[in-house]
Amino acid sequence: MSTHQFHRQKLEMESFFYYNSITTFPKHEIFLQMFKSHVHHISMENDPTKIKITNNKIMLKTIFEHIWPKGRPSVKGRVILALSLLVGAKAIDRGTRGLNFILSAIVFNIVPTIFEVGLVTGVLVVLQMWRGIRPGVPGLHRRLHGLHLLRHLLAHEVPDPDE
Repeated sequence: MSTHQFHRQKLEMESFFYYNSITTFPKHEIFLQMFKSHVHHISMENDPTKIKITNNKIMLKTIFEHIWPKGRPSVKGRVILALSLLVGAKAIDRGTRGLNFILSAIVFNIVPTIFEVGLVTGVLVVLQMWRGIRPGVPGLHRRLHGLHLLRHLLAHEVPDPDE
């Protein structure tokens, strides 16, 4: 084999593997795409016009048919266990994301803000209350003292019923 033939054959092999790596969709990636909620299509083609739009139900059915061991009942239990663990892990991950959102958004942002606003409002209410009470006390004292004097005045003018 000449050097030219060798390089030509090597180039053909490289282009074959490159072409197949572009046009084929690895089967393990189909399974991984199941766990990404934003994916709505899977295609074995590189041409975007030939993409088949599908939903999660069809995708799960296709994946399950691909990985289900036909004629090997001993393996079926392990496949079911693996799939249930993956689905459970996805549910746990979604729950953890929800808890992280609640903790970061509500507990660590909203609750301290409400506490701080309430504390400042309470301090201002107490200060304003004292500010309103302080000038009111001498006025209240004058009114009550005036009522006391009026009572004494009226008590001396009213005749005693026993006399």
